[in-house]
This record gives sequence, C-alpha cells and structure tokens, in this order.
Amino acid sequence: MKKKSESEKIREKMDEVSPLEIRIHNPLSYITSMQQEQQIINKLTSQEGFKKTAGQESYVVTNDINTEASTTPITKSPLVYIDPMFDPILFLFPKDRLDEINKRLRHYYETNPIVGSAIDLHVSVPITDFSLECANQKNQNYWNDWKDRIGLMEYLRAMIHDYWLLGESFLVPIWDMYNYEISHFNQYPPENIDIIQTYVTPKKMFLLKPDPKLKEKLKSASEFDQRILAMMDPDFVEALKRNKPYFLGDSDKVIYLARTTTKYRSRGISILSRCLKDLLYIDKLRLLQLTFADRHLFPMKIFKLGSAQHGWIPSKSQFIKLQNLLAQNASDPNFSLLWHFGLEVEYVGTKDKIANLIPEFEFAYKNIMAGLFVNEELIHGGVSATVRDNTHMRVLMQRYNEIREKIERVLILHVFLPVARLKKMYKGNVGDYMKSLEKNAINYAKSKNIKLGKNGIAPWDIYVKANQGKIDISAFDIPRPIWKRINIFNNITEQQNIINLEEKGKIPLSYVLEMLGFDPAIVQKKLEEEESTRFDRVYREVKEELSKTQGIREKILEGKKIKDILKETPPDVVSKEPGTSFGESSSGGLFGGLGDLGGLGGGPAPSTGDLGGLPPLEVPQAPETPSEIGGGLGGIGELPKPTAEGGGEL
Repeated sequence: MKKKSESEKIREKMDEVSPLEIRIHNPLSYITSMQQEQQIINKLTSQEGFKKTAGQESYVVTNDINTEASTTPITKSPLVYIDPMFDPILFLFPKDRLDEINKRLRHYYETNPIVGSAIDLHVSVPITDFSLECANQKNQNYWNDWKDRIGLMEYLRAMIHDYWLLGESFLVPIWDMYNYEISHFNQYPPENIDIIQTYVTPKKMFLLKPDPKLKEKLKSASEFDQRILAMMDPDFVEALKRNKPYFLGDSDKVIYLARTTTKYRSRGISILSRCLKDLLYIDKLRLLQLTFADRHLFPMKIFKLGSAQHGWIPSKSQFIKLQNLLAQNASDPNFSLLWHFGLEVEYVGTKDKIANLIPEFEFAYKNIMAGLFVNEELIHGGVSATVRDNTHMRVLMQRYNEIREKIERVLILHVFLPVARLKKMYKGNVGDYMKSLEKNAINYAKSKNIKLGKNGIAPWDIYVKANQGKIDISAFDIPRPIWKRINIFNNITEQQNIINLEEKGKIPLSYVLEMLGFDPAIVQKKLEEEESTRFDRVYREVKEELSKTQGIREKILEGKKIKDILKETPPDVVSKEPGTSFGESSSGGLFGGLGDLGGLGGGPAPSTGDLGGLPPLEVPQAPETPSEIGGGLGGIGELPKPTAEGGGEL
C-alpha cells in the first residue's frame, strides 16, 4: 500500500474540521498567505487522535479552482454622485473668511499679468476725466474747482478698483462744516466692514470692525501714533478701546458700490471669483514646469562600475572610494576624474520627456479672459479694425456706460445733493419750499435727540429721513458730469452713413451727436455762448468778407484791429462793395442793396437803378395785359404806381 504524504494527511484532517471553526472552500486562497496556513497547520496538529491513515483518493487542485470560478458572484460598483459643492480644486480655498479671500484676490492681481491688465482696463477706460456743468456759472466754477482740489478722480478710480477686484467698495465722505463741503473721502477695506441687512429691509447698516493694527497704536508711546489717534473720530477711538465695532452709518451716509446680482445679497461678488479654478490650475502647471526645469538643470547621474563584457564586478571598496570622491568634489564645477575602463556615467534629464503644457495654459487663460470679459487683443494691445467693430467691443462699451451711470448716481445722491443743499444752490424761486424741508429735518432731529450741525442745520442723513418722498432733486442746481468719450470702437462706416442721413434731413442732428458721444443739450448751450464770437463760423465768414474791402484792408495793414475799424468807419462805408474804392460805383457792399428792383405788375417794369458801375440792364417792356398779381413787388427800389384791373392807373 502506497504511503501517504504529510500534505495528504493534513488534507484529510481538514475535512474533519467543523466549518464553523475554519471556513475553507478553496485551499489555494490560503496558500498565498504563509501566516494563515501556519495557523491552520498548528490547529490541526494540536488536536488529539491525529494519526497517519491511508487515503483512497488523491487531491486534485483543479477541482477546487473550477468550483470556485463557478460559484463566485460578479458584482458591479454603483455610480458615484459628484456634488458640485465638493470641489477638490477649491477644497482648501477659504470660502467663509472674507479677509483670506480678498488676500488671495489681491495676490492674483499683483502677480498674474492677465488679471492685472484686465482689472486696470476695467478701471481706466470708464473713469476718464470729466468736467461738471451747472445751470449757474458760479456754481459750475465752484464744482470744477472742488473736483480738482480734492482729487475726485483718484477717489473714483480707487473705488472702481475695489469694485472690480473685490466685488465691493466703501467710501465715507468727511465733511468740512466750516466751508459746507466735503473735504475728503475715507476708503475702507471691505473685509473690515460688517453689513447688517435683511432682504425685507431697504437699507443697509455698516459696522467697522476693530483693526488689530490700530489697536496697537492705543498702547504705543510714540508721538506720531498719538497724533494719528488725535485725528481720529473720538467715538471711533472709544469703540476701539472697548474692542467693539464702530457704526459708520446706513445707506444714506456710506457710499457702497457692489457687484450684486440680486437685491437680497448683502455682499458684492468679485469678477475674479469665476476664474479661481483656472488660476489654481495654472499654479499647478507652473509647479510642473518648475519640476521640469529643476530636472533639466540638475539631471540625475548614474555611475556604473564594472564591465558586463568582461564579467567583472568590482569590490565594495571601489564603490565606496568612488562615492567619497564624488561627494568631496560635488561643488567643484571643474572637477575631473581619472578612472579605469570599468566606469560608465549616464545622465537622466528631461530631454524628450517634457510634456507639452502650452495647450493647457492656453485653455486656462482662455477661460480666465472669458471670465474677466476681455480678449487677447485688448490685453496685448494692437486692436485691429475688425476687433473694434465686433459685438464684444460693443457689449464692453455698454458695460462701461453702466458703470458711469452708477458713478453718476452715487455722486448725485451722496456728494452733489448734500453740498447743494448746504450751499443753497437752488433753481428758480424755491426758497419757501426748501425752508419747509429744513424745518422738517430740524424737528425730526430734535425728536430723536440728534445734535444739529453748524447754524442749526440737521445732518444730511437726518434730512433725507425727515423728508422721505418730498425732496425734489430738480429744484437744486446739481452739476452733471461731462465725460470724455470712450466709444473708440464705433464702426466708421456706420458713422458716415448716419451723418449722410442727417445731411439729407432724414434724422435729427441730436442722434449724430449722441452717437459721437456728445450731449445735444450741452452742444446747443455752447453754440449759443459762442454766437457772435471768434468761435462762431458766421462771425468768421463776415470777418473774412470785411477784410476784402479796400479801405478796411489798408487799415488792417496799418496794424489796427477790425473791432476798432468798425467803430471808426461809418456804416455806409462798411456797406460798400468789397474790392472797390469808396465811390458811387459800389453796388452796396456786403450789406447794401441793388437799387430799384421795380415791380412785377401789369405796368412797365421799373428801372433797376445803378448797380455800381455795371452797364444798365435792358429789361423788355411788359405787355399791357391784366395782371393777377396786381401791384408791383415792394423792394429796396421805387415802387411802381398802382394800376387798375385793365392796366391803367388808379
């Protein structure tokens, strides 16, 4: 009888083990794990009655394999739902810390050329220089002087910069109540402002959070820090000492410009927020580029000792010797090594291994420019005629015009109207009406125990609250900004066609002026002011005609002004024909007549008179027939005698 092997004995014993103790249907699954197999063998050998017995059947591995394959179920993994709010790219990007968000937005503006150029473009193009026009010339002179004196353009551009980059901007006008005007504006970082608002209330409340840097000045013994504290509002300093937020005011006092899509959002949205994913992706590509550059700059060196051809493997001491030599001279750029034939050096660099990242950068930058609403021509310059005429440029100009309208509304409500009220810049006789509004404001302030200003005048926000729905802006002489033109992308062909229509009388001139960026009312006012001045076209033409008169020309050559010549020269001399001497042969000059023009009646035609030296005209005799016109045409010459219906004299 054939003696059983040790493995066959173990296999037979495994069949006797309870399946609750060891669940094995496929021994091959345990053969791969030495530890589990050893545990099974130990368990089997430790049982009593383990004896060597002969088996009648041999174990076939393929039987278990076929059995396992036929009973193993095939499972399918379910589809994983991708939540758009769980973004692996923006997973670590701060979403609730406004200060951290703004810090990163400013970082991209300062370091990314596309972002910086696009924001600068959106700031500089709509906020061009402007002048202020008023109905009263004295008021107009004051406003233009005030605009240049405080640097209003710089404040507006700073406000628009935060509007585009951070999504919102805060300005608070600081009043000089001695001169009844705004002396300057304070601009606050948006991350330092808390806004209190609900979507069921029309106005916002603005709170200035305590600034840790300003709190350090409270403890400072520096003379300059103490001077800075002295220039601050005492109420703000007191709130800073108590580490409490300071109430700046509501929407009537604080200038708040925000990029909001709906009214129920209390904070603005940066135009850069839609580009964050692509900006972070570009940062990742930059790191990959730096990895390629580092590997190219410092390639990996592989030193191979020995000779495969001769079957020679050096000893360990030779490896250590070469290693020490290389380590000692690692920083020597002129290092040379003398060695035998059994040394081979291989450099592993980035040649033919660098991925082409240009398409990835182009993809990301294209998305960024789309998010910032710019194109490559605007960023890199050289805008062609084709680009100027496309739809993108027209929509961009429309957006810039919307920004200008926002700026105008802010200036009117928070700057021009309050100052016009204090300086009493009214239109017409509205004194009694304005006095009633001031009285309402004073009564409202007293009822709320609010301190009145200089000469018993209520603050502007109190004035607005006390006269809700009663303030007529048109009663004030409020200046209107006249911006420099920004429609540089208009189609020249379209402009010419519109001008041709105006020349044919099919459209009014005001349409042409508005297309070119001019205000028709301002143009009309300027034309009236320039009438009969050197800027008037008719004045220049008249002056040119007068200069052709011989006597006047002689006086001009003597150095006299035309204005003085006209005062010295009699009107009848000025009215002579230009180009001739002052005599009877003149036909009347620029303002003279042509003699007797006679009539057109049924009688004989009258004489034409002397035409200034010209031969007399031969006028054919009119037939003596009844005339429907009747009497002659009255003119400069002598009128013919009236005739009867049959042609005779009456």
